[in-house]
Amino acid sequence: MTQEEERALEALIQAEVDRAVAPYVGKAPPVVFRKLRELAERFLREQPTAVRVLALQVRNHKQLISGDSVKLPEDGAPATPTDAAADVGGRKV
Repeated sequence: MTQEEERALEALIQAEVDRAVAPYVGKAPPVVFRKLRELAERFLREQPTAVRVLALQVRNHKQLISGDSVKLPEDGAPATPTDAAADVGGRKV
């Protein structure tokens, strides 16, 4: 893992820990709340499945997934005839 990926993983772990303990803020005593944070962080760092899922999230975050963005041709015309029909009120099938 690169330095950037490690920093992103650390940030993701902290965000997931915060999300996991959020329902208990103000409801649990401070001692219990600290223990919940500790257990959540330990789980995310030591459980093989959790580690793998977080690592995949970090690595896949940078990859462009099909359908995330549209790239028009340089002349600005729609890419396919069905796109052109959709632009003038037609339905894509």
